[in-house]
Amino acid sequence: MGAPLVGQERLTDPRTIALAVRMMEEYRGVRFDAVMSLGDRRRQLAPALHGRRRCSGLPVVDADCMGRAFPEAQMTSFAIHDLTMYPLTLADVRDNAVVVARAASWKWMERLSRKACVEVGSIASTCKAPRTGKEVKECGILYSTSKAIRLGQTVQEARRRHRDPVQALIDAERGRLLFRGKIARRGPPHHRGLPARHRQARRPRRLPRRTPSSSPSRTSSRSAGSTASLA
Repeated sequence: MGAPLVGQERLTDPRTIALAVRMMEEYRGVRFDAVMSLGDRRRQLAPALHGRRRCSGLPVVDADCMGRAFPEAQMTSFAIHDLTMYPLTLADVRDNAVVVARAASWKWMERLSRKACVEVGSIASTCKAPRTGKEVKECGILYSTSKAIRLGQTVQEARRRHRDPVQALIDAERGRLLFRGKIARRGPPHHRGLPARHRQARRPRRLPRRTPSSSPSRTSSRSAGSTASLA
């Protein structure tokens, strides 16, 4: 969890990933049979694959709860199926640790964990609420991890052959090109642990309220930068 820019500057430590998993095992008093990525993006998929080595070689489930990259927890398939969102464990490289025992809703779980993440530097390792095999099969996005790896290999191979990676993906996945565009402007890199594009829109600035004239027979007129009263 955290801001993408911070993840580029600070490399992910598999030991920190394993620490969050071990914290959850100790808190729940159980041992996990496998680990699973939250979503298919670099800061989640790669740590899950590397972190398994630190978690006694646990296998990685070929699934996630997004099928793509969403910014917040309440946007996942587990939230759509109204599964329990707690507990959650969070750890960072400074040996700070947080356990969110309960939360009123998925949105509140996102707010609480995001706040803790921002306080430790806008990047942290988290272990979400454990899931059973049945819950993953019924509510998860299956085979998304292997698909993400396959897409990455396709892009790498296209670049190695000096081909268009977009066209290579279209050919490999039988896709369709919808449009072409150009990035015209970029905002601030992150805000409160999220990319700037996910911030709430600012409220429109209110114009100052005009004060009505005290006498209906007198009218104010502004001309050439001066105010004159007309009888």
